[in-house]
Amino acid sequence: MRAPLHDLARHGLVDDPDAAARRVEVVEQLADAVSNAEYVQESGPENLETKLATFAQLDAAAAPSTILASSTSAIVASLFTEKLTGRARCLVAHPVNPPHVVPVVELCGAPWTAPEIIQRARKNPR
Repeated sequence: MRAPLHDLARHGLVDDPDAAARRVEVVEQLADAVSNAEYVQESGPENLETKLATFAQLDAAAAPSTILASSTSAIVASLFTEKLTGRARCLVAHPVNPPHVVPVVELCGAPWTAPEIIQRARKNPR
């Protein structure tokens, strides 16, 4: 993590690469990674079965107020969030590439995504 952050810093895209690297923590269980998160950005494979499984785990492990977002570019949020207890907090947050150069993120909710979730995601870009 440290080397790419220093590369970004050389281009003026990261102010303090060492501080950023210190904020990265490796954990063995998904629940440990998301239990205290305000926002979770999933960026896994473009595969519906994988997203269904991942979002089921995220929904079970994250606090009810945690926003659960996917960077998918091809799968609408309704397909992988419909059966989740916390589906109102789920959306697609698809970044324009490369995200560290183009700071634009498309936000797309499912029919059941709560409007306040979209607003929170818009106010707190990650």
